[in-house]
This record gives sequence, C-alpha cells and structure tokens, in this order.
Amino acid sequence: CTLVPYTTLFRSIVHLGQNTIQVLAPNQLPYTIQLFDLSGKMVLTSNQQTGNTTITIPNQTGVYILQIQSDGNQYGFKIQI
Repeated sequence: CTLVPYTTLFRSIVHLGQNTIQVLAPNQLPYTIQLFDLSGKMVLTSNQQTGNTTITIPNQTGVYILQIQSDGNQYGFKIQI
C-alpha cells in the first residue's frame, strides 16, 4: 500500500493488511470517508462520529483516492493496493 503524506488533522492512514486501512483521527470532530476508484466511481462511504476507524477496501488491486471531509475541510490520499 502506497500512501500520500498525511495532514495534521488526520495523523495517519495505516495499512493493516492487504485490503484494510486505519484512519487515525486525533481530534473529536465528526468526519466522512469516501473511497473512489480512478474512474471516479465511489466504492465506499462511511460517516464517523469521532475517533479512529478501520475500513476494508474492495478485493481489487489498483489505485484508489481516499477523501476525508471534516469541519468544512477536505483531505485526499492516494492508496495503491
């Protein structure tokens, strides 16, 4: 899994296994996770109230864009499986 550098709002995106990543959120703000394939198709969406979360990426190799929205800001991460 290859990741773009993290932001200060989200400390890290950690690859836990072949198709699993963990989002480490240091603050207590709600956030939304959206995962897109390179064609722009949304393959996952998740609303989180606070804290860390673990998500499973579909069982397909390729490059994905992980977008996190929180407190009016949007952050993007490139993930290669």
